[in-house]
Amino acid sequence: MDAKKPVEDLNETEAEAALAALAAEIARHDRAYHQDDAPEIDDAAYDALRARNAVIEARFPPPQTGRREILLLGSAGQRIITAGEILCLAAATAGLHATQKNDYPITVMRGHSVSEVVCSDRPIDYTGIDRPNLVVALAQEGVARKAGIFRELGPDTVILKARDVSLPDTSGTILELDFKALGIRSQDRALAALGELADRRLVLTRDMLGAALQLRFSGRLLDAALKQLEAGGNSPAVVG
Repeated sequence: MDAKKPVEDLNETEAEAALAALAAEIARHDRAYHQDDAPEIDDAAYDALRARNAVIEARFPPPQTGRREILLLGSAGQRIITAGEILCLAAATAGLHATQKNDYPITVMRGHSVSEVVCSDRPIDYTGIDRPNLVVALAQEGVARKAGIFRELGPDTVILKARDVSLPDTSGTILELDFKALGIRSQDRALAALGELADRRLVLTRDMLGAALQLRFSGRLLDAALKQLEAGGNSPAVVG
């Protein structure tokens, strides 16, 4: 990759490669200056490396690290379980551990659909979710199933909700998407929501999602999934 390529022209993969290369180069110059007393570049050139590194990091902040708990709330037919599987695959492509627990009634195509996903850079011993970092609320049935958890949420929990879904009182930070206005069908909401989360680098990135979709789908199903993600990612979410 061209080390002089403007930061605004970098994609996510190129940015990750650039940051890795800059880290190695800066470390080499630090050793040459501080340990060997034999600097290879002048102060201005060194400062330029540091500045480029800072600009790339600001433009491509990493998703959150540590244990992340995600609660997907929807109804039967909204592909909530599939979205949970994709989140787990996305985490795996980034070298993370992931678990998924699902809750739905045995009645076919009726009632709630809930998926609890935990992602972590360390092995996961406890798979329960008590206070999620992220809640995706796409249908009233799912919200009703987990209504009691909302009062426990603080501003550090992000809630991505559909505009036509009502929430119990909560102190969580609410982002709202108008799926109906965007022409997104009920069964496509979950994947479209993943596109929005990826664009905001909440839990996962676009590259992680793309890799997960390649593992989960193929052919026409893959093409359809990519379109649904674009529908979510290209739509503005309103802060509530």
